Amino acid sequence: MRNYLTILAFVSLMSMQACKTPEYTEIETIGSAINETLAFKIELLDSIVVKDILVPSFAFQGKAGDNLVFRDKASPKVFVFDSKGKPLYSWDKSGDVPGNFSMVADNFVFDKSGNIILSDNIAGVRSFSPDGNLLFQNRTFQPQTGFHLIVDLFRKNQLINKGGKEFLIHHLDLMDDVQQVSQEFYENRKNLLLTDLSNGKTKPFLPFPDKSKFLSGKAFPFEDFRPVFFFDEKEEILYLMFQNEPILYLFEWKGEEPVFQEMFKINLPGFSSHDGWQYKEVDYGLLNARQLGSPFPSRIRNLEKFGNDFLISYNPSPANESDLEKVRNNEASKELKDKLKEETRTRTILLEMKTKNSSFLDSPPMRYHSFILIEGQIWWMKPSSIEVEDEDFIIYWGRISENK
Repeated sequence: MRNYLTILAFVSLMSMQACKTPEYTEIETIGSAINETLAFKIELLDSIVVKDILVPSFAFQGKAGDNLVFRDKASPKVFVFDSKGKPLYSWDKSGDVPGNFSMVADNFVFDKSGNIILSDNIAGVRSFSPDGNLLFQNRTFQPQTGFHLIVDLFRKNQLINKGGKEFLIHHLDLMDDVQQVSQEFYENRKNLLLTDLSNGKTKPFLPFPDKSKFLSGKAFPFEDFRPVFFFDEKEEILYLMFQNEPILYLFEWKGEEPVFQEMFKINLPGFSSHDGWQYKEVDYGLLNARQLGSPFPSRIRNLEKFGNDFLISYNPSPANESDLEKVRNNEASKELKDKLKEETRTRTILLEMKTKNSSFLDSPPMRYHSFILIEGQIWWMKPSSIEVEDEDFIIYWGRISENK
């Protein structure tokens, strides 16, 4: 079951434009020899059950040392269990309390001591010990324009060590200082935030690369250019993709600012990239393409470095334009909507950088259609029950192996 928690601002219904794929000339395409026979699979290793939980949107967040951390995605409630599934702590940061955060806070990341780090675009960055003791907080970088959040387990931020200091890389959900959509907005935009956890100072960084479609003179809804990323500390390379652009960007990051190195187009079957709209068609703060007549837009959902390779999770778009037209005109039956949801479900490819080939990953059913990568292993939750509300939750973990 996919839950949608949406807080919208400045919603405007605009003219529609079909999904098309721009021409990325002079960009090397990798993953073109994609293996659709599921050459790799997630091999189950073990599982843990946590019991007697009555929470609307219970979501696994990761490991704090050997302990397992969960949250309620509909509130600032946190639950910590030991490695056998025994409850250790539960705490709530709602209301006017130190360290309060909202339901739009991103999925947690963890430092080497097992402390919880989160970024909340309403409240700011917070750090807690596993028992809920507030260790650090700062204010949000700037007031936000609006939010759109799909509940999943994918990593949204990254804790890194650079120059002997800890930083949090997180994404920039606000619409910057420019209060209208224009060429100036895209040219001046910085797409990521970097917070120094020693002093709370935050700076925006990383403009659009020169060849990005977002500098093409067209406008796009915010979710099209929300970034997914991974920084490899050993290589000092920042890998990044924008959600509606099938391009993998590589930046060398040895100094203060990342420096663009190269880019590759990734072959993602069924992925459709918007050409863009005229500036006047896209209001400031417009969040998603559905408001522009583009239902089921393609989205890059997650980017993870897996050894020397990459796991890329994405949602394709429906292939049949007449089906999309029925959705736009509110003429789609329940059967058609169910068909389109299945057609656009999240897929994951394993991209092998040495061979530049890719293969779909044979994945088991997953709650929230997503997973967490922890120390080279895939962690996921058992799908929700259809007819009853779950009180017991199973967490699985496994490894990627060849599908023989």
